[in-house]
Amino acid sequence: MGPFQLDTRREVTYWGVGPRLGGSGRMRLCESPFYLISSVSGSVLFGDMKVQDQASLSVSTSTNTFVERNKMYTARTAYNGEGEVGVLYDVSPILQGLDVTVGYRLAGWFGVNDTRPASNFSPSGESHANVVTQGTFLRINVRY
Repeated sequence: MGPFQLDTRREVTYWGVGPRLGGSGRMRLCESPFYLISSVSGSVLFGDMKVQDQASLSVSTSTNTFVERNKMYTARTAYNGEGEVGVLYDVSPILQGLDVTVGYRLAGWFGVNDTRPASNFSPSGESHANVVTQGTFLRINVRY
């Protein structure tokens, strides 16, 4: 590995406000306590993104000879879209006001990340990256 080691770190935060629109529905399966559920929503966010880069060059394991920090603030419009589908079981005949849902959820945030190389030699430029999360969920609702 040698006597030199370069470590870089990037922290990206986004804060924004804006309108959100969505809808949801459920459909009962025959006369059973089971329902098919779905929902979809989206938003437009107007805000700021902060990118903070830090680089350190170490000559040995005990010395930090050079540390540089770089912060950049950018006005950014970001978009969000979410959706879910699932099966709901209404437990109300047994326990009043309780239902359990199992399903799949997908959420995407567009324009909220920075994909430029984490190098202090080229800190400028634009980058609009996306963050997508997805997976199964279990939800327990209690109505009172």
